[in-house]
Amino acid sequence: MIKCFKRIIFLILLIFSCNKLYSAELISEGSGNFSQLEIILTDKSKVSTFTTKGTFKNNIGKYGSFICIGFIDRKSSGEINKLENICEIIDQDGIKTWTKGRRSKSDIKAGVGTNFIVDSTSKHKKILIGTECKYAVNYVRDLSFSKTICKIKDNDFEILKND
Repeated sequence: MIKCFKRIIFLILLIFSCNKLYSAELISEGSGNFSQLEIILTDKSKVSTFTTKGTFKNNIGKYGSFICIGFIDRKSSGEINKLENICEIIDQDGIKTWTKGRRSKSDIKAGVGTNFIVDSTSKHKKILIGTECKYAVNYVRDLSFSKTICKIKDNDFEILKND
């Protein structure tokens, strides 16, 4: 009974310590100009490519510009079947980071999705590459507004913040 209790306590402590490892959030906000080319099929479904160019800032003191290009496949109802994009982000120091994103089953005017950091010129690229982030985006006419949150280890957040 005591061994079982010790194991349960150990597992609880392990779970809490693992959650603590990824408790930091790298938060970015961006806005930009959105444009797209669209093809409408006979069933009223749509296929389009898009470009978004804009600016960003984040909670570790970085700011700069970005460009995203992507592909959208929509049902005739307007619901997204599939949206994929790749973005190039350049901060004030000229460091480039690339992300790949996707979302589905949402309205084109607003939605949430996931993106992954796939490459970077940062000296901390090993910390960044593979990081999964959640994003939300809204559109007003040809303008986009987004917020991205990436869960990272506390010590990695401090390394990035102090760089």
